[in-house]
Parts: sequence; structure tokens; C-alpha cells
Amino acid sequence: MPQTGWEEDMLQKTIRGVVWALARLRIPSPLLARTDALARLAVAGLIVYAMTEGATPVLWLFVATEIGGSAVQFVALRGK
Repeated sequence: MPQTGWEEDMLQKTIRGVVWALARLRIPSPLLARTDALARLAVAGLIVYAMTEGATPVLWLFVATEIGGSAVQFVALRGK
């Protein structure tokens, strides 16, 4: 079955996410941790924006996990 543009886009984003996760595991550097923490905050902001535009409020769960993950990374960075 041929993929539509949306499906191909999601596949590419998933692959990038997996590559990023593997890089973070293989190279646990403060720079990557800081970048990941900031990116999580950006994603949380985008989700909140989507909700202001009418997206389902259940996305607050994802906002919480992104902010929580970011906080954990920043706390871990304080020790380095």
C-alpha cells in the first residue's frame, strides 16, 4: 500500500526520534542533555499552542511528561 504524505512524515519523525534516543544513550554528554531538555520544553509549548487552537485537552498528559522529562534532565545537569 503506498504511503500518503502524512504517513511518510510520521515515519521520518519516528526514525529521527529513535536515532536521537540512541545518540543520547551512546553519548551521555551535558550538551545533548541540555539540548534534549530545551527541545522537550519547545514540544510542550507546541502542544499547548495546539490545544489553544482546539486540540483535545487529553494532550495535557503529554505536556506533563515533556515538562517532567525536561525537569529531570535539568536537575541531572546541575550535578555536573
